Amino acid sequence: MAARRWELDAHRRDTLADMDPIRFTGRVVRRVVVIDSEMTVREVSIYDFDSKRAAAAKLRTVLSITT
Repeated sequence: MAARRWELDAHRRDTLADMDPIRFTGRVVRRVVVIDSEMTVREVSIYDFDSKRAAAAKLRTVLSITT
């Protein structure tokens, strides 16, 4: 079961990587930009096709404090 899940995830990631930005049909639900000390910028876009889990992971990544 896990192998099939990884296979589907890899296919989804490959499909996203191959998307032509001009013909992109997804919709940005939320975009978060974090600027630290006016030196470091991190940005993440959450799309309408992202799962709740993927969106939460993206938010955790961008909001993590790095020094």
